[in-house]
Amino acid sequence: MDGQVTLNDYMSQYTHDRTGKLHKCPGPYPEERCELCKYWEQLPVEEQPTPGWGVMGQCNCSHEPEMMRNGYWTVGKLSYCNDFERKY
Repeated sequence: MDGQVTLNDYMSQYTHDRTGKLHKCPGPYPEERCELCKYWEQLPVEEQPTPGWGVMGQCNCSHEPEMMRNGYWTVGKLSYCNDFERKY
């Protein structure tokens, strides 16, 4: 409907911090980012890098086994690839 914000639009304007909390994007984040992909899952806080070094997650759609660590491909929330499929 005109004038209403869709879930997709809403999620495109927000991002997750290392604890999983949502906050407004500080700048123009790309819409097709791992954070919004259905194959990406944020790693637990214990496995996150030092604060200020990004938010990491696992890609469950990796086609390149040599890139995988611990059984999954570790990528940042702002990364992207050609297999991107929107989560919302």
